Amino acid sequence: MEDTPLAPWFHEMAERFLSRQSNVFLLTGNVTDQIDGLGVTCDSKSRYDGQRFCYLDKYVASRLEVRDRFVLTYNIARGISFSHNDRFNELRKFYAQYDAAGYIESERDQKKRAQRFDRSIVESQVYSFLTLRFLEELCLLSRKYKGPLEKGLSIIVEHAETLLPDSPLSNMGDVDRQKLTLLMEWFTEPDFIESHDQVILIAPTMAGVHGDLRRLPNVTSINVPLPDSERRREYIHWMHKQTGREVKLRRSQKELSELTAGMTLLTLRNLFLQARHADSTLDEKDILEALNRLLVSELGDKIEMVKPRHTMNDVVGASALKGELERMRKLLEMRDPSIAPVGILVAGPNGVGKTFIFEAWAAECDRIVIVLKNLRSMYFGQTDEIFEKLRNVLEALGNVIIFIDEADTVFARPGANTHETEARLFGNLIRMMGDPKNRGRIVWLLITARPDNLAPDLKRSGRAGLHMPVFDPEGDDRRAYIDFILSRAGFDPSKLSNEERKDLEEQTIQLSPAEFNELLVELRAEKALQGELQFDTIMNVIGNMLPGQIAGQRRIQTLQAYLECSRRSLIPPSLSSKTREEVQHELEELQRRF
Repeated sequence: MEDTPLAPWFHEMAERFLSRQSNVFLLTGNVTDQIDGLGVTCDSKSRYDGQRFCYLDKYVASRLEVRDRFVLTYNIARGISFSHNDRFNELRKFYAQYDAAGYIESERDQKKRAQRFDRSIVESQVYSFLTLRFLEELCLLSRKYKGPLEKGLSIIVEHAETLLPDSPLSNMGDVDRQKLTLLMEWFTEPDFIESHDQVILIAPTMAGVHGDLRRLPNVTSINVPLPDSERRREYIHWMHKQTGREVKLRRSQKELSELTAGMTLLTLRNLFLQARHADSTLDEKDILEALNRLLVSELGDKIEMVKPRHTMNDVVGASALKGELERMRKLLEMRDPSIAPVGILVAGPNGVGKTFIFEAWAAECDRIVIVLKNLRSMYFGQTDEIFEKLRNVLEALGNVIIFIDEADTVFARPGANTHETEARLFGNLIRMMGDPKNRGRIVWLLITARPDNLAPDLKRSGRAGLHMPVFDPEGDDRRAYIDFILSRAGFDPSKLSNEERKDLEEQTIQLSPAEFNELLVELRAEKALQGELQFDTIMNVIGNMLPGQIAGQRRIQTLQAYLECSRRSLIPPSLSSKTREEVQHELEELQRRF
């Protein structure tokens, strides 16, 4: 037992406790999953828990009990519980014989103390404040007297976020204020800090537990990570044995363990049981569906996992951009963090096809594509919890592209009136972007028509430092777009004379890719009505289209995209002869007019 390796997070907790740095721990992250006990005997909660995998509270309790520590568990719904009845009886007898004044001689008084102990255990399911006082008293007794608590008392508090959630003092009721005051005094008491006792709080997120507790110097927050590839591979192998027969896999166990990055062991277990029940093959589609369900259960509508169905073959024109993106795809394929981008800023006017192009590129990068939506919440503290869950999931997933459309609304430039929560969210996001361990594993795509509204810190090197704008097609790219639209509408562009092609190009010079798509709809409608398309019909349809009154705004967005561009090869012919000073001057003139 002593030779079996400890989970890294448990080892960290043990080191900090044994070195006397801390005796209050807040375990967060993957706290509702199964843990690899590597031989630790756990009380099974299901048929397949067996002797190796168990739940976090059982893992912690087992690891502490083999070191002769006295362990009890508390949560506000079930009250105080013990690993077995002998522990209950030992503590009851000890409590009956001692109080703060010393040994109790009177049998009558001992009986009263035993009754008080029983009442405290029963009431622990109802009265949380009184229970905390009772637990504090047990710590006091363990420090003063020899007995079952002689080698230290470990108190595991499950669902700590429900015991004392993060909330402003002005919003807290009297009982919650009493609990906060009691815990603050208990955890900072010198005798407790110097003792062999410890309190282990378990909560899904650090942000969910009251901030005053988290900030105490002897409270250490430790993240329990999602299982890594090796642990998932071992679990898959173990599940094959436990389920009674081999589940058919479309891929090898090693490939499957890599595909399931970001999954909990319980999610893997459900996948296996489903495949075994249906006698079907477990393949990539099942895994992606299960992963999407997991993400939704963790983060609700804040993120979405997408599988783009179009590729770069569906992108018309944009030849220079496609060349740069192919180069970037090859770099990402090498899995070398030193040459991989952290983030890409994609700027360009509305309707130019930014989202379509980069969705196609993401699909070809063989990575999970996550669409990041609004992370803000109307409830106090919940934004921090959402971000904490997001970070844990993304860092566990790796091999992922984060897709943020309308990025200027998510990463808006902070101002003097920015709320503290907004500023904290922005700071957390850019720190995660700049974290070296995420480089090459997480690629951020920030798409916006207003890059000037983004915070400068976000656009620098080491974050979204690569700027790849998208412009309206020009030259051969525009001719390719015209031919594509005509072909899709049912007209053969090779039948155009040179004069007709010239007229067509002149008439469509102001059309954006989005307006070209509208033209395609109109041309298909005319073909459906007339049976075939003639050149005159095409020109009449184009002449009848009245573009929206946003030309000025689109010009502003085009110039802003030029100023943000970090690749000379991406600048279109119409702007390549202009200096940055000339573009800046034109932009300022337009901004005064619109």
